Amino acid sequence: MEAPQSLIGKLYTSYSDGIHFAKPISSFRTNEVDLVRNVLQILQGFTSTLLYWDELGQRFCVRSGIYVSHLSHTSLYHVLYQFTYAATCLKMVEIRIHKVEKSVPSPPPTLRAFCCSISTWLTWLREGVLKEEMKVVNSSSLTTPTLLGLSSSLSRLVHCIRINYLVK
Repeated sequence: MEAPQSLIGKLYTSYSDGIHFAKPISSFRTNEVDLVRNVLQILQGFTSTLLYWDELGQRFCVRSGIYVSHLSHTSLYHVLYQFTYAATCLKMVEIRIHKVEKSVPSPPPTLRAFCCSISTWLTWLREGVLKEEMKVVNSSSLTTPTLLGLSSSLSRLVHCIRINYLVK
């Protein structure tokens, strides 16, 4: 008896006309729990297995070819974009703060104080994300973390993350 195909597998089979490369590579298939963990890692400033920091582009990117069985490629990347954008803004602020702190000669006291307050704020945001990650790690098998649930639980922090004006 054959194992039942997933919906995405059935769709690719029906449209591929037997072309062997039309179906996504199974190694790029992931689940939403892993995506949630990866998003939480980049919001803390770390590269993860599915989302990475592009040094040249100075932004967080989604590894190409990943998919989940219940979301279209477009939907998945649209949902992930809001998180990668927020993580990129946080990382850019962190980079600029470090440049000011390490600059020679030492910056003026007002600029140092401003950088210190922004650094404290960044730490506060990332501690909030870390608390969310601990909830995901300690979640029972009865609840499954989702990207939508993560977006909802981080909404307070995400509103604070609207820092693209600081990046500019």
